[in-house]
Amino acid sequence: MCHKSEAVLSGRVLVLAIVTGILFTAPVFGGPVLVIDDSSSGSAAVIAGHLNTLGIFVIQEDATVTDPLSWPGYDFIVWSCGDGLSPLNQLIWRTDLEGYVTAGNALWIEGGEVAFTHEFETAFASNVLFMDTWHYLEPAGDIIFFEGGHAIVTVPNMLSSPITHTYTYWGDQDSTAAAANAEEIASWSLETGNFGSIIAHDDDSDPLNGGQIVFTCFNYNAMDAVAQAPMAENIAAYLTGGAPTPTPTDTPSFPTATPRPRYCNTPNAAIPDYQETPVPLHDFIIITETGTISDLDISVIVNHTWVGDIIMTLEHMDTGTVVTFIDRPGEPAGTNGCREDNIDATLDDDASDPVEDECSSVNPAAIYGTFFPNNFLSAFNSEDLYGIWRLSVTDNYYGDTGSLVEWCMIASLAGDVTPTPTGPPPAIPATSPGGVGILLIILGALMAGTLFKRRLVR
Repeated sequence: MCHKSEAVLSGRVLVLAIVTGILFTAPVFGGPVLVIDDSSSGSAAVIAGHLNTLGIFVIQEDATVTDPLSWPGYDFIVWSCGDGLSPLNQLIWRTDLEGYVTAGNALWIEGGEVAFTHEFETAFASNVLFMDTWHYLEPAGDIIFFEGGHAIVTVPNMLSSPITHTYTYWGDQDSTAAAANAEEIASWSLETGNFGSIIAHDDDSDPLNGGQIVFTCFNYNAMDAVAQAPMAENIAAYLTGGAPTPTPTDTPSFPTATPRPRYCNTPNAAIPDYQETPVPLHDFIIITETGTISDLDISVIVNHTWVGDIIMTLEHMDTGTVVTFIDRPGEPAGTNGCREDNIDATLDDDASDPVEDECSSVNPAAIYGTFFPNNFLSAFNSEDLYGIWRLSVTDNYYGDTGSLVEWCMIASLAGDVTPTPTGPPPAIPATSPGGVGILLIILGALMAGTLFKRRLVR
């Protein structure tokens, strides 16, 4: 499918880098560089450089500052994870990508740990990665083409295999089976099963006008350097519907949508186990910008067995407004509430399903996705965003324990926020039970957490 009015590479390409950030050809469009994996291969910079040599106008942004409302304004986007061991570790990123792809937009997603990390997230794996199952095979060898006549292999460059790929660590290679509505374009030289290294999805099944999704299940920068640029050119041609016709003198017009301010803290702090008088874990976000709230959503990641024990409240301490947005899910409908583990969810008044009724035993978390809260967050509407916001988490039954990994406030404002950047924020102090962990958030300086997941097969 051609995703723009012309089947050429003459428009805008956005490269999103989890692990690095470099600007090509144009002034900065976005925020500062954020390195979240110091074992990075620098794949995003290499991909951007190769696309740039084709005469394509390339902007590289960090994943923590990109505005998903701007994504449809580009011919396609590249989400580059390189050899990062915790790719796409924020639910909001995965949710935004799923919405972007569902709307029919084109995506190249790259990285050698993506399939392993998100195999069991059914919606994301099916609707964004177009993968079925991950197969443990590391190292997997070199890249071997299954579909020798596919456009990714032949247009405009005739690629040949094997393509040497150097395995150093887990983040370099994934062996992955394609979903039924996708194709395995390439496999691995050491792979004996039906598992691929490149997956492609064509949303209209017409091979003559390109496709929508390419998932390269490896660290791009660990591939033979001679093969990198030709493969990048072929993928770009596939995602835009034809062979590239560079027009480097084009001046793109940038999308003007205003992003929703997003404020996050990653305390990774233990939630005190139940006591006769529950002791809350408190965590704080201090916001120095002003603006009238018109809508507020909360995202939370909690690792805790038996999530029916958990109560979570948000308080705007400057106004005294308090909302309990999660209140022992499944209780009193079920004895002691939902007995399953973990929460990775966004609470949104506009969601269709109540968080109170969610208790999955098959999703990556018992409460996984977007739900409307126990009490409406619209209680904060018309208040000023400025001030101290306190999240409180209590465990209300003994025996099961856990931690608050991350929480974010996502705001829509009736007026503009005009921040004054003052440099990087201070380090987050340790958060103790009943104590304070404060994150000073400046909209022009950003901080994000990294979640790590250990391979159980090792």
